[in-house]
Amino acid sequence: MSQASAGFPWFIVWVVIIGFLPGLLLLIAGRRGKRIDDHPICRGCGFDLVGTHEPIPDKHPKCPECGTRREPLVGNRKRRPVLVLAGVLLMLASLGGAGVWGYQNYGAEQLAKYKPVWLLRWEARSGSSSAAGVALSEMTVRLKNGQLSNTALERLMDDAVAYGPAGNPLLTNVAIGNAWDDLAVELLRRGVGTPAEHEIIGRSWIEFSVEVRAKTHVGESVPIRFKRREFGPSYAAGLYGHLDPPVIVMDTQRYPLGMSSGGSLSATRGGGSSSSGWSGTSLAPSYGLPRGLGLGVHEMVAEVPVRITDGQNGPLLVHWTEPHPVRFEYVPEGGDPIAMIHDPALAAQVEQAVELRDGELTVNTYGINAMLDWSSIPVDLAYQLYMQRGEQKWKLSTVASTQTVGNHGFGIGGAVPDEWEDGTLVDLVFEPAPDVASDTPDITAILDHAFVIRGVKIVRPTNP
Repeated sequence: MSQASAGFPWFIVWVVIIGFLPGLLLLIAGRRGKRIDDHPICRGCGFDLVGTHEPIPDKHPKCPECGTRREPLVGNRKRRPVLVLAGVLLMLASLGGAGVWGYQNYGAEQLAKYKPVWLLRWEARSGSSSAAGVALSEMTVRLKNGQLSNTALERLMDDAVAYGPAGNPLLTNVAIGNAWDDLAVELLRRGVGTPAEHEIIGRSWIEFSVEVRAKTHVGESVPIRFKRREFGPSYAAGLYGHLDPPVIVMDTQRYPLGMSSGGSLSATRGGGSSSSGWSGTSLAPSYGLPRGLGLGVHEMVAEVPVRITDGQNGPLLVHWTEPHPVRFEYVPEGGDPIAMIHDPALAAQVEQAVELRDGELTVNTYGINAMLDWSSIPVDLAYQLYMQRGEQKWKLSTVASTQTVGNHGFGIGGAVPDEWEDGTLVDLVFEPAPDVASDTPDITAILDHAFVIRGVKIVRPTNP
């Protein structure tokens, strides 16, 4: 494809003059036809007036068919289909040639530069063709360059809310969804639209959920987890989503939680490729819960303040508060047992799925820094990890995971005895831990299977 020429595409104008206009003239001539006699013809209805009556001086003959008294035309005419066909073919050839030349030399992106905003909006709203993505990109460029009126900006915000991912959950075209997102980013940066419209768009970029353990022993802390999942816009937009410290509302009392999280809005729509993260804590009397709660079901609302900023510490673009009703039950001791699953097939699958990254435990200033890599596991797991060397056994991390699909990484840590030098070989022991499962919001049954990764090397890097 050749580079687009600068300026207006004058070639297309010449094609119209040289090819289209002669074709149009041939079409007109063919439809008008050739005169085959000199009979008077009614100008109103085309009736042949020959022999109908004698002309009256100073008056035109009256048509006996329609009553028109006008100067008649001269001669019947016979249409010429060959000229009609030739004209149509010449017109189609010229238009087709101009279209092919224009697309090859300008491309859809270049041609979009000459389209009016109303046409670009119509193409964008179609939502199902490549033209929609091109139209959205062109309008985004014009928006950045300040080439759109305030009225056009307001209409684009209306379109983004109604036809983009924010208002159209049935939009499955990933590229078009991201193009709508990029357009919405520029609209937000310029403060176009209302706070309600901003919130609608923001909610299409971040999803939040709250999980709390359904049953907890009375008087103990209640595990709670705040999960977020980010979608578009593209990473290049540079937006950042913040989950500010949530507030637990219970019995008209408000209990702020000292925790927050955030992440770049850098995911791509479609294909399940959205980024995610979570923050967990435990509710306790005076920290999220009133004192003196007894047995039974307790209901509350977790209010999650959400902000989206232009960059991690940049200007605020949109903010809202997500209310999440949650409930849990305080039960007597033993009222929340963790079910233990005995399944040799699952046990073999877990041993095969769990690997220690790099096959070693690296020691730094803060202790062990290592990762466990797990592939798909169709069962919940909760383990206490130990290092073992001979009769010595040293506690490391705890690991808890719900059923996983695909590859996941889990960081582990802990201290290493000073006498264990660089190169020392140890065994990494996994022992089922129901108490670890009880500290999660969602695990109620775990695999009852202990296993060992043998011959793991302790690595103590030499300080520079």
